[in-house]
Amino acid sequence: EPISLLELGLFAASGKLVVCYPKNFWRKGNVQVMARKYGFPLLETYEKFILVVKERLERQRKGNFRTVFSF
Repeated sequence: EPISLLELGLFAASGKLVVCYPKNFWRKGNVQVMARKYGFPLLETYEKFILVVKERLERQRKGNFRTVFSF
């Protein structure tokens, strides 16, 4: 189920977000602003989303969860 923009805002600063959205998402600009402000990854393909989530889970398993991703 899609997350609401309100919920996105509530968790933006948590350092735990990975966001995937379709290229034609009508509120794309709003989400991009939030991603730049809070530094969470913003992905346009489900395949890339899965890879990033797997990387984060692996880092969490190793106790290195807060490592910053560079995109």
